[in-house]
Amino acid sequence: MDVERSVVVRRALAALSPTQLAVVFLHYWDDLTLERAAAELGIGVGTARSHLDRAKRRLRPLLPDFETEYKR
Repeated sequence: MDVERSVVVRRALAALSPTQLAVVFLHYWDDLTLERAAAELGIGVGTARSHLDRAKRRLRPLLPDFETEYKR
């Protein structure tokens, strides 16, 4: 990843709430299922799914290539 893109990604991730960020990292970077991510965070699966959905909605306009590159 080039430096400019790295800065854009870091700024976009900074726009997330701490829980949204944690769910995104556990699910995408640590490759955990939502069930496992929820267990790690001590929250329900539905709550984890809601945080992930909100995070994705927040990231879409900030990272236009996000869904095509990291689609799940």
